[in-house]
Amino acid sequence: MSLGCVSVRLEIDLNSCELLNIFQLEPSSQEIKRIMSIKNNDRITTDSMSRNITVYDKTGSTGHLCGDAGIVKLSGKNNAYTFIGIIERRGRPRSYTQWIRSRGDVMRDASNLVYRYMKKQYHL
Repeated sequence: MSLGCVSVRLEIDLNSCELLNIFQLEPSSQEIKRIMSIKNNDRITTDSMSRNITVYDKTGSTGHLCGDAGIVKLSGKNNAYTFIGIIERRGRPRSYTQWIRSRGDVMRDASNLVYRYMKKQYHL
């Protein structure tokens, strides 16, 4: 999708349970998962997600990019998907704070749409 000088890329992978299983094999994987699941101002997490969901993610942003990549996992079930969202901008915004907040909100809206679709489609 292109919005003038801003482009948006979104990738979703439904085979993330295998990735989580590989994640278990690494000696330091529990610490990595603990750190990546700390609740903060995540761009993947939305209010519509039920409490039995764990999000392992990493956000990143610069004056030209707002991104989040992570695994969304349902506790107690073998269901997970990855969500990777990147919003790029060719030039620097006048107000970085305003731009990054608004792009973070766009990312949360996209994540919410994906989660609602996944919930309906796969009876999550």
